[in-house]
Amino acid sequence: MEKQHEIAMIRARCLPVEKHDVYWLFGRSQLEFVLKDVELFASPSRVPTARYRDTMLPVVSLEKYFGIAMNYENIDTKYLVVRSVNGKNEMIKLIVKTVHTLKVHKIETDFSTATSVHLPQNGESVLGIYSLSGNRIAVVPNIAKIAQSVQWQG
Repeated sequence: MEKQHEIAMIRARCLPVEKHDVYWLFGRSQLEFVLKDVELFASPSRVPTARYRDTMLPVVSLEKYFGIAMNYENIDTKYLVVRSVNGKNEMIKLIVKTVHTLKVHKIETDFSTATSVHLPQNGESVLGIYSLSGNRIAVVPNIAKIAQSVQWQG
């Protein structure tokens, strides 16, 4: 029997991009924890940080990072601690801000690549963009590259 991998999807808090609703897509193993509240601190790199298990991690809005016009500015924010491995095989973690509920799904079919959709900035930090049903796209952010580009020295 073939093992089904799980993915974690969360709707982006943004206006449609090229007429597509945007969802962030992570491997289930990348999701470490969901926080309802964090205390934000300033950092030398001007990226907000928050304490997670005695470590200061950068707090990133993927919508702002990728230059997408945001909506839902005054809705309760949740925070996802996500992880990845960089090119040196080191564990990288950061906190992603969101307002929508995280949903975990099993991958049952292959996604088709959405080759005609591009994000306004930092496209080199995207591992892939995939078409979903109903004029939706799933964007796979490169957590290690994002952490490197925000110049986090945690």
